[in-house]
Amino acid sequence: DCTMALKIDPKEIRAYKLRGSIYYEQKQFVKAIDDFERLTKLGPNVAENHRLFGEAYQANGNLEQAMPPLMQAIALDDKNARNFLARGRQYRLMRKFEESLADLDKAVSVDGNYARAFVERCKLHTATKKFELAATDCKRAIEITPPEDAVFVYSAMGSLFSAQGEVAKEIAIYGDAIKLFPSNDLFYDLRGSAYLRNNQAEPAKADFDKAISLDPNNSSAYANRGLACIANKKFDEAIADLKQAIKINPKSSEAYDGLGVAYTQTGKTD
Repeated sequence: DCTMALKIDPKEIRAYKLRGSIYYEQKQFVKAIDDFERLTKLGPNVAENHRLFGEAYQANGNLEQAMPPLMQAIALDDKNARNFLARGRQYRLMRKFEESLADLDKAVSVDGNYARAFVERCKLHTATKKFELAATDCKRAIEITPPEDAVFVYSAMGSLFSAQGEVAKEIAIYGDAIKLFPSNDLFYDLRGSAYLRNNQAEPAKADFDKAISLDPNNSSAYANRGLACIANKKFDEAIADLKQAIKINPKSSEAYDGLGVAYTQTGKTD
């Protein structure tokens, strides 16, 4: 037990790293940030510690706070592809696309078999509407990706089809992903969103139901189910789901927008 180990020895580096990684996987990013910050203080010259710290900030949406530790990771180790991948993703999220491409090209040059680097560059090319380059990177990622990373490839391919307006292909690729990863709530949420954009509210709601059953803290799935309920004119159900989405994630602009629509339709103010 990591917590017990830290009570015995508050400077046990491995315990902070392991517990922080568990928190990260559980999407408890604030707790992960705290553990990884302690990790950087106990091991300030280890690049991985700073990268983990920055990635936790990044996952929590704290983009400004994420950059300094990601920069430090590269300063300590500029031969590690994952360090450049993390900063390249950071630049993409900040919409600094040229800087992002430079880092992702570097990640690929450092390790030409690093599937996640190709996946991330696919996402960048999709964001900049360079669809042929995005497809090439996705194809390469499929060729080299290990089974545990395949989830990232399917997500990137779905985003590419979405950006191209190929909703049927997007639905199909998420269906393939669900067959491989039936316990991953993300793909049900993503396929549900595609169904909703294709004016298929009933299968969309079924997917959102499944996503929520797999992860009751999936704010996006609650928000999307609320939108599906609006499409079906079930406004009271929509309001309940959208409020739950906001409770889980107070920064969900999509949920606030949907709630405004539901209130307008019902004449309610609360």
